[in-house]
Amino acid sequence: MRKPSCTEEQFIALFRKHGSATKVANELGIAVRNVIARKNRIQAKHGIVLQTLDNQGRPLYLMPENKVRATYDIR
Repeated sequence: MRKPSCTEEQFIALFRKHGSATKVANELGIAVRNVIARKNRIQAKHGIVLQTLDNQGRPLYLMPENKVRATYDIR
């Protein structure tokens, strides 16, 4: 396995600064696919949400505060 291009703390700071996997990938010189995979691992490990932003700096999707999934039984 290759050595990471930055620490988890640096990655989190970069993602929060840019809000875009493409911009983070360009800054680190790695593939976008790797940025997305690392983002997902970090979110799961630390229980945080690294929000992706659109071109105007708005969240692409809003995460509910309680993160509860509604389940329904259909008879």
